[in-house]
Amino acid sequence: MPNQIPDRVKKERVNKLRILDRRKRIDFYDRFIGKNAIIIPEGKVYRGNFIKGFTDNYIPVFIKHKKSLENSLIEVKIKDIEDGFLIGECL
Repeated sequence: MPNQIPDRVKKERVNKLRILDRRKRIDFYDRFIGKNAIIIPEGKVYRGNFIKGFTDNYIPVFIKHKKSLENSLIEVKIKDIEDGFLIGECL
C-alpha cells in the first residue's frame, strides 16, 4: 500500500501506547488496594508460588498457592501491586 508510515515511527508509537497502557492499568488497579473481592483461582502456578484468579470485572489477582483453593469462589483482600500485578490475601 502506498504512503506507509516508517517502521521506526510505528515502533515509537507502539512503545508510547505500551507505556500509557501500563500507567493507566496501575492507576486503575490502585483503586482496589485495601478492598475485598471474590475470585476464582485457576490451577496454574505463577512465579513460583502464586495462582491467579479473576474478579467479577476481570481483574487478575494473584494469591499464594494452595491446592484446595483452585476452581472455587473465595474472598480475598487486595493488598498490593507488585510488578504491575495485584496481590491478594485469602480471608
